[in-house]
Amino acid sequence: MKNILFLALLGTLVLVIVFPPAYRKDKLDLAKISQKQYDVVKYVVDTQYYPVYKTKKVKGDTIKMDTVIYVDVPLNVDTTAILKDYLAMKVFVDTFRIDSNSYVFVVDTIQKNSIKGRELKASIKYPVITQSTYLVKKDKMNIYVGLTPSFDKVNIINSIGIGAIVKTKNDRVFSLGLGIDNSANTIFATGIYWKLK
Repeated sequence: MKNILFLALLGTLVLVIVFPPAYRKDKLDLAKISQKQYDVVKYVVDTQYYPVYKTKKVKGDTIKMDTVIYVDVPLNVDTTAILKDYLAMKVFVDTFRIDSNSYVFVVDTIQKNSIKGRELKASIKYPVITQSTYLVKKDKMNIYVGLTPSFDKVNIINSIGIGAIVKTKNDRVFSLGLGIDNSANTIFATGIYWKLK
């Protein structure tokens, strides 16, 4: 009867060590760095926008003309008004919106029916994405062995034996001991412990 009880306890202990019950509600991902495994605690993805300003000036004679369309001139014209308009320097400004944060400004200067100069100003915000991974060292099983003497007032050394303690990666501790008392009786001991804090 004693041997059956011992084998049952030993079998239960081995099953609990080999197949520990899961106590974590969330299963963590694993990362391997330099042949060592780590638990991934969390991923953080952060996006920040950094503005970049660019200005480019182009001379009018470098801008190629595409098409010339001639229009008939009416007989009654105000030559002074035409010359005044022809010699006037006109500035045209246009804005192109690329997205909610980025713009391109175009400034054209026109005189004598041609482009004297063009200026492009760009205000573009580039996204910089930072991915951070937070790791903790992966838990592993630890095994300890040692002596297990017991003492009392009468016999001083009541029993002596050897024992093993196994700490699982789930922070559970199991103990198993085998010894002999001062009457030459075999003693088996086992235990299970849970982490409180």
